[in-house]
Amino acid sequence: MDNKTKIIRWLREPIFSKKVDPFINFLLAFSGALLGTFVYPRTEMPFWQFLLWMIPIAILLVFFLKVIGGVWKKNKGPRGAAKND
Repeated sequence: MDNKTKIIRWLREPIFSKKVDPFINFLLAFSGALLGTFVYPRTEMPFWQFLLWMIPIAILLVFFLKVIGGVWKKNKGPRGAAKND
């Protein structure tokens, strides 16, 4: 499997679970809106420059959440493993 396929598969799978991810998305959208509302008026930069400043932060945040989600899934293990033993 090449790297492009691995990255696409990694980005399509849920961060924590299908039940938790909508709450994370809502929290990220709400915090991004609040950040834009409170921080942008205090800056002297144009809006497009503010967006270009926010995009790398959002990418790093999503990457950080993906890594935490992967560690959480690995520590959690398969759902039925404890019941079968």
